[in-house]
Amino acid sequence: MGFEKVEALGYKAELTAEDGVRDTCDALEAGVVDRTSKTITLDWYKELVAWHERLRQVEMYGGILKI
Repeated sequence: MGFEKVEALGYKAELTAEDGVRDTCDALEAGVVDRTSKTITLDWYKELVAWHERLRQVEMYGGILKI
């Protein structure tokens, strides 16, 4: 995956996704950034998956409420 569509509009990315991951890991290891739900999103995504399943269990006729 790249930045081809954005670059087609005339923008050029200065950093890659790998650069961002490396910077985040370095900051966590150096103690510059705390390991919280704001910096470690895996728990947040797990919660989203759980809520998706809960909503599917109460869904009727393509939705939860018929308006």
